[in-house]
Amino acid sequence: MDIASLAGIILGAVMFVFGVFSNGGFEALKNMVDSASIIITVGGSISGVLAAHKLPDFINGLKGITLTFKEKAEDPAETIKKISRMWQEKKDCSH
Repeated sequence: MDIASLAGIILGAVMFVFGVFSNGGFEALKNMVDSASIIITVGGSISGVLAAHKLPDFINGLKGITLTFKEKAEDPAETIKKISRMWQEKKDCSH
């Protein structure tokens, strides 16, 4: 796993907990976690993404989450070539 990904996940969790605790301590954290809020948040997010994208894209997005946790060595020169090809294709399509 990339250290930046791990740091981002940990920092996000710490900021969430800090925000809740700074506004009411442990009681505020207990009041924040209830099933209705979780269902509305998670269900609404999934529903919104499904409404905005095709099902195969949604499934590929879920599979893509695992890429955050896999270490994959990439050749910088190959990455630059790939970006250049993509830029050229985009440029050719716009004219």
